[in-house]
Amino acid sequence: MKVPLEFLASTELFRAVDASALTEVIRELEAVRLAGGDVLFREGDEADYLYLVVTGRLRASISREGKSPRTVGEAGRGEVVGEIALLTNTPRSATVRAIRDAELLRLSRAGFDSLVEKHPRTMMPLLRRIVLRDQEALRGKRRFEVPKTIAVVPATTDVSAGAFADRLEKALNKSGPTLRLDEETGKGRTSTWFNEEEAKNDFLLYVAGTGPSAWTDMCLRQADIVLLVVPGDRAPDANEALRVRELSKRTHGRVEVVLVHGTKSLRYPGSGLWTGLRPADRRHHVVLELAGDFERLVRILTGKALGLVLGGGGARGFAHIGVLRALEEEGVVPDMIGGTSMGSFISAQYALGLGWQEMRDFNARFWNEVKPYSDYTSPMLALVRGRRYESVARELFGDTRIEDLWIDYFCVASSLTRAEIHVPSEGSLLRWVGASMSVPGILPPLFDGGELYVDGGVLDNVPVDVMRGRCDGPVIAVDVTPRVDLATDPACTERPSPWDLLWSRVNPYAAKIDSPSMFSILGRTTALSCVRMVETMKRDASLYLHPPIEKYGMLDFKRIDPIMDIGYQYAKSRIAEWKAGRH
Repeated sequence: MKVPLEFLASTELFRAVDASALTEVIRELEAVRLAGGDVLFREGDEADYLYLVVTGRLRASISREGKSPRTVGEAGRGEVVGEIALLTNTPRSATVRAIRDAELLRLSRAGFDSLVEKHPRTMMPLLRRIVLRDQEALRGKRRFEVPKTIAVVPATTDVSAGAFADRLEKALNKSGPTLRLDEETGKGRTSTWFNEEEAKNDFLLYVAGTGPSAWTDMCLRQADIVLLVVPGDRAPDANEALRVRELSKRTHGRVEVVLVHGTKSLRYPGSGLWTGLRPADRRHHVVLELAGDFERLVRILTGKALGLVLGGGGARGFAHIGVLRALEEEGVVPDMIGGTSMGSFISAQYALGLGWQEMRDFNARFWNEVKPYSDYTSPMLALVRGRRYESVARELFGDTRIEDLWIDYFCVASSLTRAEIHVPSEGSLLRWVGASMSVPGILPPLFDGGELYVDGGVLDNVPVDVMRGRCDGPVIAVDVTPRVDLATDPACTERPSPWDLLWSRVNPYAAKIDSPSMFSILGRTTALSCVRMVETMKRDASLYLHPPIEKYGMLDFKRIDPIMDIGYQYAKSRIAEWKAGRH
């Protein structure tokens, strides 16, 4: 393998080495070729080389007892692999394999030591990478690599790969030069030609046929990401289900299912019939004639998707509707959305396609006419039965499942059984939003699979970390929890008796006792995690919004309009400033 000096000089590792010394370095480098799926080294192996990726892509994973290996990173052209174990003289900490056919250069320990001795500045980029990886690991953030090769593979004969690729190519070209390759274009081409085209373009778009062929095998073998294209308006038959499973087994790249629809809908029932055939990394919904759907798909594929996180806070969560109005007016469209408690309720409405005015009208009726918190019962599990919530929320959510929503959505619940957060990727939207809103003591927990789930705010009230784990672009976080809340009269030094409290509220002539209600105390308890983690949220969010709604309580549901307006006015100026700063 002939390696141009220009390529070596462009990499972080050798950027500090002058041209004359690079010639000497080349003599120390050895070529390594891997086919897709081949293992470069395994976790626990002795470290004897570091590797530089010339073409292809590698994926690192670590083993977990009783679970599937967890992916911890990827490396593409010009990146270094295996340097940490070489520097620390420890065994390999991860297993690294080729996602697709790859060409590497390896440098022995002796060669690396000699390089560092003569050119100590080569250590700086390696040390920066190690520190960055450690920081990302501590923050729970995954390291995203923009894919270079994308394969469009139709799973059925009634989906046009050509028409789909036309729209996708047009959207990709807005992000960078894209070369489209089909069987005719790729016929007779050598691996050298493909590598040269990959170096010249930001993206290679491989388009496979509907039947088995050597070209389809190559598309699967060369893809960083496989887009498995399926019809969104029907279920798979037995042969199509078999094809989906077979295609998934023949690639080592990420597999993402794209459901193609004829018309736009707020929800797409039956998505799970396709995505359930294999553990896809993601699922997407597109309408062929809507360019915006393909632009959203490209933003997600290239790590530029915008995520919106809405926190819990009871009636203060009405500010989220104002924020959504401001985002709409500023032309900022979330590609993914999620939240906790009231934030999960509002974000689910957005994911269903409701506009801010529709949200305002629904929530005004839901909280002030239905009054789900006044459904009192014998306090065996909770003070409120939760039936009023279910009866009216069902009008909105129906039988919609999380995987049927038109954009990526999540909600957060807290598992009392395992003392950890739970983020369901599929299942009844009604049930899981209800779980996310089940303040312990007020609403009964969700019983599911032998576990009990309650309000997500108990453990993660503004789940920026969850969004960071699935969104690789900017993240906007909306926090509606006051830093100080439920302050009482400082003159009150004794705990008032229940009878004194009751008498002060029913007797107009009695002295009023300034004390929060049990509902407010329980609600505040679920939000304490947010108050403690505010600095972490600010750091992890690209834009952190904290509307000034402190004067309103968690149960001020009748104040929907002023709370919405504060959220709108506050967010309008902040979003405009943020947009200006990004350009």
